[in-house]
Amino acid sequence: MNELSKVIVRELNLVKNANLLDIGSGDMRHNLEIYKKNKTNYFSIDVRKSGYPIKDRPKPTKFYNGFKIPYKKNFFDYIVLTEVLEHVEHYEKLKNDIFRVLKKNGKILITIPFILPEHDMPYDFRRFTMQGIINSFIRNQNYKILRKKKFFPGTLAIEQIISVEMIKTPKYYFLKFKLVDRLIRQFLKFIFFILKKLYSFKNCYGGSLVLLEKNY
Repeated sequence: MNELSKVIVRELNLVKNANLLDIGSGDMRHNLEIYKKNKTNYFSIDVRKSGYPIKDRPKPTKFYNGFKIPYKKNFFDYIVLTEVLEHVEHYEKLKNDIFRVLKKNGKILITIPFILPEHDMPYDFRRFTMQGIINSFIRNQNYKILRKKKFFPGTLAIEQIISVEMIKTPKYYFLKFKLVDRLIRQFLKFIFFILKKLYSFKNCYGGSLVLLEKNY
């Protein structure tokens, strides 16, 4: 479990006696035992058509059209949006409807990539800096920032890009052998270790986590 996943699980462990909505639930990786333990009612919504084939996903509580959340106003105490907003076609509409269904003092947990290759195409539409996602949500809507954090800083962001791309089918036949692939990866780790010692890469990071609270 990487650092981002650990922080998400830690945050969700704090959610108790709540109605929680997982938007873009995908494989429902956050439908954890902690929900049962903490007496949290788990709801999930997802679109039928995405870059993640429907046959490979658990069925959500409800399917939706990508922007109109099929629940009443002020229904949820907590909303989870992890690695989802880059895939939302009607982003502003969904953002407005999130505000509608969230209770006063309800919380939104958002994670979104900043430096990452295209994925789940053709349903990958945007990237945000951490400040960009914050400004987008607090503009015209009353949210308080409870937590913000950047992940995969410095060379880790560059390593992530290369690693994701290397997972795809190798261009040359000899790269399909595990030993060759492992040697190349170890060599890259050594190069990045040296780079990390020599340069700061302080403006380079893989993604962000933001926790917001609705003020009214």
